[in-house]
Amino acid sequence: MFEAYSVIPVAQKLPLTVDSLTSHSNYIFATVFNNRIFALTIAEHCVLAGTKSGFLLRYSARKSLTTGHHDSANLSEYDFQVCKTFSKKPVVQLKSLPMKNLLLSLTDNLVQVHDLTQATFPVISVVPKSKNATFFTTCFYQAECNGTEHCSDENGNILLVVVVRRRCQLYTLKGTEFVEFSVLPEVVFADTIRYVALLDSYMVAVVRDEYFHITLNGDKAGVTSGTMRSLFTISNTSKNNEPMISVLWNRRIFAVKRGDETFFLRDDGSLALNDGYENIHWSEVPSFIEYDRVYLLALLSKSIEIRSVKPSMLIQVIDMAKLKLITWSFRGCLYVLSNPASNQSDLYCLNGCENAKINLQYLIKEKKYELAVQVAEAMVNDRGIEREKRIRDVKNLYAFHLFTQRRFQEAFDIYSETRAEVLYVIGLFPDLLPEEIRKTITYPGNLPTDLPNNDMQAGISALTAYLSENNDMLISSLLRLPDNSCNVVESENLLKKHHKYSELFLLYERKSMHRQALELLKEQADEGTLPDCLDRAVNYLQDLGMQHFDLILEYAKWISEKNADLCIKIFTEDSEAVRSLDRHRVLEFIQRECPEQAVTYLEHVIGNWHDDSEKLHCTLAKLYVKMVKGMYAIYNSEVPEEFEIVDRQILFIMRTHYLPS
Repeated sequence: MFEAYSVIPVAQKLPLTVDSLTSHSNYIFATVFNNRIFALTIAEHCVLAGTKSGFLLRYSARKSLTTGHHDSANLSEYDFQVCKTFSKKPVVQLKSLPMKNLLLSLTDNLVQVHDLTQATFPVISVVPKSKNATFFTTCFYQAECNGTEHCSDENGNILLVVVVRRRCQLYTLKGTEFVEFSVLPEVVFADTIRYVALLDSYMVAVVRDEYFHITLNGDKAGVTSGTMRSLFTISNTSKNNEPMISVLWNRRIFAVKRGDETFFLRDDGSLALNDGYENIHWSEVPSFIEYDRVYLLALLSKSIEIRSVKPSMLIQVIDMAKLKLITWSFRGCLYVLSNPASNQSDLYCLNGCENAKINLQYLIKEKKYELAVQVAEAMVNDRGIEREKRIRDVKNLYAFHLFTQRRFQEAFDIYSETRAEVLYVIGLFPDLLPEEIRKTITYPGNLPTDLPNNDMQAGISALTAYLSENNDMLISSLLRLPDNSCNVVESENLLKKHHKYSELFLLYERKSMHRQALELLKEQADEGTLPDCLDRAVNYLQDLGMQHFDLILEYAKWISEKNADLCIKIFTEDSEAVRSLDRHRVLEFIQRECPEQAVTYLEHVIGNWHDDSEKLHCTLAKLYVKMVKGMYAIYNSEVPEEFEIVDRQILFIMRTHYLPS
């Protein structure tokens, strides 16, 4: 067990009875890496509470004074507002739709749409035919949201289901109004509906003691819209065993509460045991269950019990009595409400972001790698490349652990996903790599040294399948060896035949065939078959040093014709190889091939490298004089104030090793 969530008081001893909760955060998608969004900056974060008296309470997390945004790891201070005119009746249910700036409410048995951006939350529209409603739920419909909790208009529309006695009425959002869902406007049952959940193209409804699965839109198997089938029945329908359905983050799995047990099903209604979802047994019958990526949180009579979903483990127990409501806000943040006394409410934030990194290290230490991977993926405070590396490192540890447990196929699947070096993977087996190569590879633990024949056969079979799917990486790994034993001519012909130009470049680089490597980049720059050829050529030339000076100038000329700004980087990189180049010859080359870059080069070697060569100083001074004269000629001696460069140039001429001719 570990502390997955810290408890932060938001409001205590409120002299009001709260009947409903919702929370939302507006995000700025701050970091994109490999076309995937990784970092979510919270621009606005608040929790709304509806009371029995019809008030709406708003608690807004205060923004950071330094960033102007919300720190998801620090949600300890809130600003409070109250709207006393929200409703004249108890606010039974709330749901915020921040991406649409809308708030849905169920009050006086009517579902209404409010403006979320205004302090008074005025009613914009009323959902048609929602009179006598007892419950509603929403989801993003049909479009693929890539397994994230946050989707945009381009990804899909909002689907709303309103329960009115025996009917589930379906709507989609058009602007700020909900209209009937054209594919399936309503579903009628034989008795009163107790609970409903949406899973994209499916709906699960609880009617009396029975769970039903309904297809909303015809699926690939030819099932028509409105097709209904019974899943199972509930043996106990007492008040303390109210039905509860939790939809997991990818909306392909949902959890169902039955007594003190929760079990998992696929969106088509079949059991998910074969997918690794074990049944969860709670300490007692929960009154409420909420899902937060990785964990399920259950409200019990005197505590909040937190268990991981996959694998099923008891993670934390938070002592708290008379719990009433819980609502999810964003990954790692939930709000829970308790009623410690009559007509009194306490509101708390459960913050799972604060200790996430500590918990990740704990799980790694305890070798709970499957859960560690999920925690790493769910962390919201990581940024792009840092997050990618953290996840990859944890997955590689998990793969190594699976290998030592003889679960070869699972291990290689993860190594394939993380694009691990193939020699690293091959080296997991004894005697498959030369000893001098294997000694250069470091593993996070002890490798099995004497695998039984049957294990060895299973492992080699899985390795063969892995290598056949990762052949390109195998080629690259072999070529990266500093002393690879590839036959150059044969390898060159083979790589050209299969258009493996990146690998061909690696071959030339490792064999110090510099002209061939640069010529390949030059050819591919024209054909566009290798990405970033100019940048790669610049980096390559920066590493060659003075012994290949003529070759550097030869290909620098080609780069200067393409991009003079890029060419100058060849001679200004702060490295030993570049510093060692003959600066007078470099200057001659620049003045001949790209004279507009001469000042940039001289300012760099004199200002940054403190070169005191008289010739370089004189040349820069002359160039400054020429520039100043040119400016005065253009502006008739009336130099605008923005030409501060003139002062800098004159100051240099006065101070430098400049000999007037």
